[in-house]
Amino acid sequence: AVLFGSGTLPKDWQTSSEAGAVTLTPKEPQAGFESVKVFFDASGNPDSMSLRDTFGQTTEVKFLRFKALEQINPDRFRFVIPKGVDVLQDA
Repeated sequence: AVLFGSGTLPKDWQTSSEAGAVTLTPKEPQAGFESVKVFFDASGNPDSMSLRDTFGQTTEVKFLRFKALEQINPDRFRFVIPKGVDVLQDA
């Protein structure tokens, strides 16, 4: 949701922002992360991300050649159920 500007953030994460960055911190320890900070370039595209784990280590991710997705025509994708496959649905 933060990286691509869609959807909503989980309610169990706190968010804060500063110039060019958004920081997410779980309200309760979750998935081993203490915080996630996403930095944006002047165009508003994700530039890099810093993930701090519960061991105090930080992983830095740099987004190179980032291109925002264009609208894709859903007609380009067709799912055909293979023979012999059962499809289960949660009604």
